[in-house]
Amino acid sequence: MSFQLFALDALKKLDGGRVAEAFEQATARCTKDCEDRPNEEKPRKIILEMQMIPVPDTQGQQVTCASVRAAFQIKEVIPTRKSKIYNLGLKHDGRLFYSDEDATNLQQTTIGDIVDHETGKTKRTFVDDEGGPPAAA
Repeated sequence: MSFQLFALDALKKLDGGRVAEAFEQATARCTKDCEDRPNEEKPRKIILEMQMIPVPDTQGQQVTCASVRAAFQIKEVIPTRKSKIYNLGLKHDGRLFYSDEDATNLQQTTIGDIVDHETGKTKRTFVDDEGGPPAAA
């Protein structure tokens, strides 16, 4: 067994290269996000944190640092993914619904909609969660 001086490239060797691999995986996720969202201007960040805790040697008259316990954390910061704003309706039983024609505009009508001539309102139907027959609104 031999001792090696610690330097950044040691992360490839420590614990089978787990720290370096975690860094590579974080890099790949941030790179993929850049490819997926090239117009997102917020930075993607990869933070390699090294925590060092001294191990004191109290054998002599003076306390000295005998060694250092080290741990590493790799953190990535990727901007939050945000969707556009959808307009959801609220049924009397508390369930939400949306228009399959235009999820951003609940009031959007189409040529095939049936209009109640007495009220002037569009009659809508709902398809249940299991894809069964439409339920009345």
